[in-house]
Amino acid sequence: MALKIAFTQLTIDKLLVTTEDDPHRNFPLLRLKKLDVVPPSTLVNTTNHARGTKDTGSEKVEAIICSMRGGWDRTSWPIPYMVISDINQIFDRRHTLNGTKKVKAKRVPAAEYERVSHPDYDWLSDLSVLEIAAIRSNVFSPVPADTKDHHFIHSTVNIFHIEKIKDPTRDQIRQILSLMGIADRYRHKSTIERIVTSILKELSDDSSVASKVSHTTDKKEIETWLNDSTEFYDNYETEDTIYISKTMDKGFNNRYASDVLRKMCEARVKQKKLKVLAYSLHTSSTVIKNDRDTFKEQMIYLWNLFRDVNVNPFTQILNEDMVNTCKLNLEDFDMEIWIKDQIEGETKPYLLSF
Repeated sequence: MALKIAFTQLTIDKLLVTTEDDPHRNFPLLRLKKLDVVPPSTLVNTTNHARGTKDTGSEKVEAIICSMRGGWDRTSWPIPYMVISDINQIFDRRHTLNGTKKVKAKRVPAAEYERVSHPDYDWLSDLSVLEIAAIRSNVFSPVPADTKDHHFIHSTVNIFHIEKIKDPTRDQIRQILSLMGIADRYRHKSTIERIVTSILKELSDDSSVASKVSHTTDKKEIETWLNDSTEFYDNYETEDTIYISKTMDKGFNNRYASDVLRKMCEARVKQKKLKVLAYSLHTSSTVIKNDRDTFKEQMIYLWNLFRDVNVNPFTQILNEDMVNTCKLNLEDFDMEIWIKDQIEGETKPYLLSF
């Protein structure tokens, strides 16, 4: 690790980086204007549509705070921003900026960029350019694998919404993805074409949430929200109701749905209502929607499977119609599953219907 400069002693001259180290020098739509040292309060985190409105997850916040206690790493590039409507909007280093505020730094290095005219891309607004730059920064970061398919999809869809283009061509989409650096993230053209197809599908889907940002997706945020709530609780039981909260995650919903079904049966044995708050910890609205959809699918699939395995043998001794009248559906249980509002436009939890 390089020597760190105390925030109280920060000057641009003390940094080891120069304009030649500019990580955005190959981005054709932005040009470095100046390096400076500014109060972190003058820099504003733009909404990263691929990752939501949350500045930084709590786990990364803690790590950044620890790393910044000694000051600023003098080999680190300043926080990049562009002035839009008199606001210094950063397009990278969101975690870094959040960390400097947490350690109450008075001044931080900043790099101001300005828009560069380009005949092929002058139709893009400044906001769209920053959206592209945000993804590109992730691609050319030390860990490019952190940039996933859905980040490219989400941000590209949002750009066409910003520009009010409903039916872009595949070439237009490829142009945006190329600016984002997708060819440096994925080697195979087939992968890129699959992403192009996914973007077209999202743009044609009226129910798509790909252009919407997420909120309240951090575990500590959820815990704080639950602590302040008078309607939802985690692992709490009254005389007539059992309250739980449960994560939804497409890769683990088989297990999470099973957990809820077990609690549902326990509540019925106790003759109590089960009230569940279900939420996702992902930051992409598209992924959150997938978490919700697969959670519901697994609830229905697993309950029908467990129930039928136990009930169907009775068809050998009872009339099939009689057996069917004994089959309980999910809606027959005294259970409410509420989905936490986490996507732009949602203002309160909503009841899941089976």
